[in-house]
Amino acid sequence: MEFGLKLKMYKRKGLYGRQFIIPVGRLDLLCEDDEGNLYVIELKKDSGYDDAYRLRII
Repeated sequence: MEFGLKLKMYKRKGLYGRQFIIPVGRLDLLCEDDEGNLYVIELKKDSGYDDAYRLRII
């Protein structure tokens, strides 16, 4: 499946984008593009929206 974005896992000294911990919880995947823009990818095991929540990185 192609969505048009070429993303790579976020990596910095001592930090890695898989199960990335933030003050209010944990991100499934934190990725970035070639320009350094950050993207949050949340993985869900079912199609329900009951447990969905909004994340924003500034």
